[in-house]
Amino acid sequence: MDLVLKNARLPGRGDALADIAISSGKIAVIEPNIATVGPVVDAGGRLVSSGFIETHIHLDKSCILDRCNSTRGDLEESIGEAGKAKANFTPEDVHARATRTLEKAILQGTTHMRTHPIRGSSCAVLKGCCLSFGTTPGQSIFRFAFSPRRVSSTTQARTNSWSMP
Repeated sequence: MDLVLKNARLPGRGDALADIAISSGKIAVIEPNIATVGPVVDAGGRLVSSGFIETHIHLDKSCILDRCNSTRGDLEESIGEAGKAKANFTPEDVHARATRTLEKAILQGTTHMRTHPIRGSSCAVLKGCCLSFGTTPGQSIFRFAFSPRRVSSTTQARTNSWSMP
């Protein structure tokens, strides 16, 4: 075994604790009191669950609160302020903010994300952002699947892309 998580609480098992053995990056066995000579992490009765899934996010608009005014706090104002902020987006800016958001999400347990790219922005910005994430312009949704082991100053996200019908 590459790793054993001891004393883990699992969904649907009440207060019973179990050990989780990991081998080659996958769960090999879940049962109480797994004997091992490899690395052990004591979960201390904490909940262990599958990763979180973010089903709808606009990474291109993440981390822009400092660029927007909020007087009324309604949807119409939010859309208008985001539209004004988009005028100053560059591929490097969007990539830096999206990377920061991705890293935060990964560190909090998010393993999959569906994001919608820039609409109504210049082709140069859209093309630059798509290229920086390894996709091509014209694709409307990106799905990032990543592993927390890959978090670094430059997030490496495996990207699967498809076009909306």
